[in-house]
Amino acid sequence: MSASASDPDGDSLRKVWQSSSFSTYTLMGYMLNKNCPSPSGGSFSFTAPALARTAIMPYAVSVSDGRCGSATSLAYATVLPVSNPGLPPSGSLSVSPLSGPVGSTVSVNFPVTDPEGGNVAWDIWLTGLASGSGICCQTGASYSFAINAAGAYRITTQAIDSQLNFSNRLLLKPTLFRERTPSHTWIFS
Repeated sequence: MSASASDPDGDSLRKVWQSSSFSTYTLMGYMLNKNCPSPSGGSFSFTAPALARTAIMPYAVSVSDGRCGSATSLAYATVLPVSNPGLPPSGSLSVSPLSGPVGSTVSVNFPVTDPEGGNVAWDIWLTGLASGSGICCQTGASYSFAINAAGAYRITTQAIDSQLNFSNRLLLKPTLFRERTPSHTWIFS
């Protein structure tokens, strides 16, 4: 990719590129940010990564003359999938504890690996009767969080590798967390 600019007044121009416009709240966005090179200078080139699916990577360049004059342009690099992208990542899911009082800290263990040895990230989704939340882009084998409301929850995980292969989504059967039982009984008369 290249960008050229000129100023009609002959002022010197400052040029800034940006490539990481993907959401960091999703596995796909996280891994595309890892795959996209950070450009600089007037032009740049990169070797397209071997991907399992088509990826469209936006690149923006802005120039400024330092006198309130500026311009921005956007271009897209499309990377097509390769015919043999490798196998998806895999791992096994375990959660501890499976039940307890509200406020319990739950550890989700999902040691996931890429058969080709590449980078891997994974997410966690906690869904209940009327709510859901996600935690994206874990790169370690485990993650812990507190359950702050009573209810039955499902915990699911999925992983992505650097070739944009997704693992199977793993689901843990509902876990149950209840309000704490009072430690004292009060009798009023």
